[in-house]
Amino acid sequence: MAKLKAIQRGSATIAGGATSVTVTITSVDLAKTFLKFTFTGNVEREGKRLDTIGYLNSATQVKFERLESDDDPINIEYFVVEFSSGVAVQRGSEANIQGTRNVTISAVTLAKSFVLLNGYNGYEYGIAWDSSLQGTLTTTTNLALYNNNSRAYSSLFRWEVVEYDSCSVQRSTKTMSSSGTTDSTTISAVTTGKTMISLNGSTEQGTGFFNPSKEWVCYLSATTTVSWVRGYGDTSVRKTTLEVVSFSDPVAVTRFQTAFAIGDTSKTITVALADVARAFMIYQSIFHQQWNSSSATSDTKAGFGRGQLNSATQAQINREAGTYDQGTFYWELVEFLRDNVGILCFCPSPTFTGEAW
Repeated sequence: MAKLKAIQRGSATIAGGATSVTVTITSVDLAKTFLKFTFTGNVEREGKRLDTIGYLNSATQVKFERLESDDDPINIEYFVVEFSSGVAVQRGSEANIQGTRNVTISAVTLAKSFVLLNGYNGYEYGIAWDSSLQGTLTTTTNLALYNNNSRAYSSLFRWEVVEYDSCSVQRSTKTMSSSGTTDSTTISAVTTGKTMISLNGSTEQGTGFFNPSKEWVCYLSATTTVSWVRGYGDTSVRKTTLEVVSFSDPVAVTRFQTAFAIGDTSKTITVALADVARAFMIYQSIFHQQWNSSSATSDTKAGFGRGQLNSATQAQINREAGTYDQGTFYWELVEFLRDNVGILCFCPSPTFTGEAW
């Protein structure tokens, strides 16, 4: 059985003119700890200056980086999730992926493992398809990473493979090529209040600049269905990997859809947590972004949301303002509960890629 030790959450800022920031945390066991974070920034040349990666640099440090500095800062919210037993985390980085790259890992149980990814690319004027990455566990010892990157821009991706005892994972790959705005995936029946989603994927050439309205988001809409939505259809190909993680230990998963009108930059959401110190937030999109309402032109920077937990009763999502920026964030709140004798029990979670998850 896996047991949660602690969740450290906090804020960080890559200052204007800087390319990185290092945050000091209470020492963790790297082999039992994973990272989730979201970010926002009022940055126009998004590829080099907004795309942000995050990773555990040491047992006492989390580092966040962007490829090129900008006058405007990057604001970050992070969750460092550590377990005392029953979980194993492997991590690494890969640069300049073009096509598929196979990474050898220590053997894992596929039905109890999921993948977390984030990355950046060297494209100057927008977050293009090059900054998205698909990661799939194809065998017990192989992580297949796929990035289109047909233009060969410099890129860097960070990955974590999380394996833990008390869960079951349903994994599927899906190529999204239709011009429609809705789709669905059928899964084996799950308990929705004990199930979270981990999503990653790579967008093929054809999208051009990253456009939040064209990118797919997904959510668990029924016990046997994952629904996919986006605001504006095109025929560019998205290769996605969906992992549906169901917990058998005490855990509570709540899912939300938070709508932003044009001009909205912050929303507070009422939540109900037993203990805010045992919870974290997950965005259900490749880029940790919102579903942008039916616009062929949308603001990249306004599509990214930064999620934080203010208290056991309040969560908050912040973003930058834009012109074509109405849309909806799909996200989940995962809380690890205590068992009947007061021992901490576990239950994990996974973005945009981002993600930014």
